[in-house]
Amino acid sequence: MVGRVWLIGGTQESRALAQALTTVGIPCVVTVTTPEAKRLYRPGPYLDIQVQILQAEYLAQFLIQQQIQ
Repeated sequence: MVGRVWLIGGTQESRALAQALTTVGIPCVVTVTTPEAKRLYRPGPYLDIQVQILQAEYLAQFLIQQQIQ
């Protein structure tokens, strides 16, 4: 199973990291808390950008569903 990297995003630094990882073919999921923060990222085949606030009780489920490694 190929996993993904999870970035807790919304900053210029996470945008640069997402771009660097996806450029070399590493799949990532970025979670941000606002639609405005989502606009920092350029969608692509290796980048999934989600607007949501993760609650602690759903974290394990999220990690499994998103195949985070």
